[in-house]
Amino acid sequence: MCRSPESRGGVTADMLMAGNEEMTKKARTKGLKVYCATVTPRTGVFGWKPSHEAERQKLNQMIRTSSLFDGVIDFDKALRNPSHPQIMDMRLDSGDHLHPGVLGGKRMAEMAFEVIKKDLL
Repeated sequence: MCRSPESRGGVTADMLMAGNEEMTKKARTKGLKVYCATVTPRTGVFGWKPSHEAERQKLNQMIRTSSLFDGVIDFDKALRNPSHPQIMDMRLDSGDHLHPGVLGGKRMAEMAFEVIKKDLL
């Protein structure tokens, strides 16, 4: 019988941030710059649970306030519904409540460029 990750304790924001820290340290040894992006809203996705939203919020806050990265691309802010920040703005959603549509992808690209352009130009 296959058990879900949640029944085994699941992946936590702390675990994901620890992974971010480990990968960032490795990248730094190669002289690379590191950018991190927040996790987009996903309420309504198949299998979603309230505990997932709490961990997403926690991870995003950790990413936003960390001094670990050269920049943070706030995809959460770019795609969330201003009235209901736990869901993706329907104008930017592909329809599955997880992946952005064309306008959402454009907004993400614009936000990423704003963050990294200082290192590109």
